[in-house]
Amino acid sequence: KQISNIFPLIILIFLLNTAAQFLHEIVDFRYDKKKKKITTTVYLGVKNSLLFFKICLLLVILISLLIFIFKKFSLISISSIFFSFYFLGIRKCDLKVRENFKTLGIIVGLVYMLDLLRG
Repeated sequence: KQISNIFPLIILIFLLNTAAQFLHEIVDFRYDKKKKKITTTVYLGVKNSLLFFKICLLLVILISLLIFIFKKFSLISISSIFFSFYFLGIRKCDLKVRENFKTLGIIVGLVYMLDLLRG
């Protein structure tokens, strides 16, 4: 029963980590392509990678809403929803977007810890 309670959180963290990885690769696309590195973004292209980035964020919103509806981890779900909506509107990924993602991600991570500690 405890695993079923935290399984949605594991999925949230996985999706946020995947989104972060896509963002990182999109920002480094030109360098990676120049160095002939085969990354997911080099393989898929920037446009498709940005699409997958946004799909991850949409799934985070969906799962967060389900968590909120079932009245578990309300701070985690609300912070995940706001975080995802903030980055859904971006059209171009650059170093500033990546830095904002990192900074806000740390804040959201602290909210996760607080919500888990309060039970």
